Amino acid sequence: MLLYRTHPTSKNTSSIINLRNKEELIRNLREGINHRDTEVDDITALVTDASVVDAMISLGNYENILVLPSPITQERLRNKTYNPIGNAGDMLFPIIHKLTGGKGNVYVGLPESGHLYKKVWEDYDVDILPMKNWFTLDRKIGVETDMVFDAVVLIGCNHSSKTGSFKVEDIKDNLKSVSHWGTDLIDINREGSKRDIIGKKEDLSSKIDILSNNINSTKNLCDPDYGLSIEQFRELFGRTEDNSFEPYKLKTSYHYSNLCHRNVAKIKEFYKVYNDRKLEDLLKLTGVSWQVMEEMAAKYYKP
Repeated sequence: MLLYRTHPTSKNTSSIINLRNKEELIRNLREGINHRDTEVDDITALVTDASVVDAMISLGNYENILVLPSPITQERLRNKTYNPIGNAGDMLFPIIHKLTGGKGNVYVGLPESGHLYKKVWEDYDVDILPMKNWFTLDRKIGVETDMVFDAVVLIGCNHSSKTGSFKVEDIKDNLKSVSHWGTDLIDINREGSKRDIIGKKEDLSSKIDILSNNINSTKNLCDPDYGLSIEQFRELFGRTEDNSFEPYKLKTSYHYSNLCHRNVAKIKEFYKVYNDRKLEDLLKLTGVSWQVMEEMAAKYYKP
């Protein structure tokens, strides 16, 4: 969102964030996050990850979205090449969602212990839902709400009591107090080696194409399959007349490489949506709503 002009806010809409709002966002995050990594380039790196995640979620056209983050305890938020560490950037996506006018209402489930980003979430009027503890894949959710969400977003959640593989059915069972049969489970996990979720995944190709078209709306920046476009690569890494690199472009090259290569070209590695579209299609054909289906199930199905 900081590195490109047009940001998708739903399946059929986009927004343009002007320079003044971008500068205000950077200033607010620098002041609101109590951490060593809050220089302009640090915030740019974090917001880049958050913007890609927000775009993908907005393209899902959800109405109510529950975000279950992880605590941030590491010493650094980004590495030497300005790639955010783990999900440090992704967890800022509710702020991008608010700023850009993304489709759907976003709620963050948070224990009493708080979070590094709690202040900036609240600064942007992101709704915080009290939780008894951090959500883990192997434990039922303990959140204080009567709401039912059509998307539940797991960001990290690598602190379960066990590692390895988890069945999506079991995780959804742990979330059944806040979800219905058609709720999408969105798993954003950049440390995939620690655990994995097994289940039917949505094909993200069309959403990635829409995101790429938005990023490239005014300038050819990104190839969705390979990362940086040839034109952008030449602009960032082109030689000067004396055959040397221009030092001022170094951090810029890190940021665009993060956007195009680490994020867009590799979305399917860290961003996964679990759902069962066959059941949803059947309900559309019959005209039956999720609410009616659940009422029928509660009335006639006895486990």
